[in-house]
Amino acid sequence: MDIKFNKVSDFKRGILFDMLSDAYYSFDKNIVDACITKWRDDNNFFFDNLDIADRCGFITTLKNEAIGFLIWDPRNMPGYAIIAVKTIMTILFFIFYFLSLYNLLFATHG
Repeated sequence: MDIKFNKVSDFKRGILFDMLSDAYYSFDKNIVDACITKWRDDNNFFFDNLDIADRCGFITTLKNEAIGFLIWDPRNMPGYAIIAVKTIMTILFFIFYFLSLYNLLFATHG
């Protein structure tokens, strides 16, 4: 598997918006209609503040194609961080990764 985690600044402005609108449009166009302005504003915020974007987020690629991203709000650390925006492929990868890691660390071998 050729999955990589890349800095947001490695991509062109608009990538976050494009991934969100593509992902949700196939699920429910009404969500896109309701969120389009916020998604554009959020995309512009992160590309206007790439230092924050690179410190508090990443874009996941598979074979050099962007498949998802994750952005978090670390202001409540070390207690917790709020995952602000995500796309399904990134979340699925993390679930797979942590399940694999759990299996590797805690599986009993007969």
